[in-house]
Amino acid sequence: PWSGGDAGRGGSGGGLGGAGGLCPLFCGDGWACCLQGEELPGCALNNPCVGFHCCVPAAGFPSPPPPSLPPSPPPPPPPSTPPPQPPPPADCWGGCGGAGLCSGFCGSGHACCRTDSPWTAGCPAQSCVGYHCCVDAVPFPPPSSPPSPPLPPSPPSPPPSPP
Repeated sequence: PWSGGDAGRGGSGGGLGGAGGLCPLFCGDGWACCLQGEELPGCALNNPCVGFHCCVPAAGFPSPPPPSLPPSPPPPPPPSTPPPQPPPPADCWGGCGGAGLCSGFCGSGHACCRTDSPWTAGCPAQSCVGYHCCVDAVPFPPPSSPPSPPLPPSPPSPPPSPP
């Protein structure tokens, strides 16, 4: 209840001009200016205003609405979904009929290889581990070093000495 004494919100000589009871102009809609023990419209005999008038929810009326709450914050966005994973690589062993150059299944210039089979025609030393996969083909056997340049011609032999 609001109380400012009799000179406050509606006591005798206050905002009500000395009257108590329902008080929509001073206390607000659904409120009454009461003094404990007075039988006035809207005032319960056991109201909390002892010795002075105060504004209380009016008896016999619905309680005033509670103060409005601030709006709830918007819900958080849903967690982002990770991008889909690519499908596992296909094993080309069956499509190529084994390891090695395989233009039919793997495409032109490609071979079906596995890391633990590096000496297969067209396969690099490192490719897929645990299964055969399509990779860019390499020359077989791989060149170990570039060819040496040709040797210069030998100098002519000296003429035979005379007898």
